[in-house]
Amino acid sequence: MRESQREQTPGPDGRRPGFTGLRQALNSGLAFFALCALLMGVVWAVNAPTVKADPPPSCGDVAVCNETAPCNTVCTDPELQRPSTCLFYGVCASSSPTPDPYRCSDVCTTSTSCDTTCNLPDTGIPTTCGAWGVCAASSCNPSSCQTQCCAAGCAAKPTFSVSATTINTGESVTFTMTSPQTDPNDCAWNFGDGTPEVWNQGQVTHTYSTAGFYQARVVAGDLVCEMWLGSELATINVVTPGGGPPGGCKPKCKDDE
Repeated sequence: MRESQREQTPGPDGRRPGFTGLRQALNSGLAFFALCALLMGVVWAVNAPTVKADPPPSCGDVAVCNETAPCNTVCTDPELQRPSTCLFYGVCASSSPTPDPYRCSDVCTTSTSCDTTCNLPDTGIPTTCGAWGVCAASSCNPSSCQTQCCAAGCAAKPTFSVSATTINTGESVTFTMTSPQTDPNDCAWNFGDGTPEVWNQGQVTHTYSTAGFYQARVVAGDLVCEMWLGSELATINVVTPGGGPPGGCKPKCKDDE
């Protein structure tokens, strides 16, 4: 028998050398093709077009907001570049039967949660049903709140005391915050005489230099509902020592005959 016709001696693992080389070549080829497929998939994923939702049409488009369009038509405010409605843009059907989906007067009821967001009917400014004053009694009962309510409870007007209500010109009055629900570090005092407001003081002293009647008040932050509220007015009567009636003549009073 010729040498070329001799059978190849199997290796230690029982496999003939010729078949081992072929298997290695096939494995290398499959690995190469798998790597190519993986790279092609990565390239496709990077370059694949992304699908974005189109924004609502512009409120300024006369075909969108006009005198016959429903007031709750959703559109994009051309100045603010945010979603809005034809109602807040100011152009819609005055007799639109469909209520605006964001307006407090349509959203807020006595069964609505007080932290439900809505927009003020006149200005469109975002607020909550609790701050607007109509919401569920379980979280805030508007009828029991003197001013405003929120999810945390009732807001209260700030109150304050005055050291005197009648003083001479050049004398001072001390104003002291008395409401436990008011943040003394978040307030603004107005003394009614044209002088600058004084901010963020729970107690303040002010001097009146001219005779007359002045109405002082404070606007302060409510600690429960975290909103600013104004107090009732306090009338300060400033008189000139030894001269005329105190502070002049009050409104609607008559001169002595």
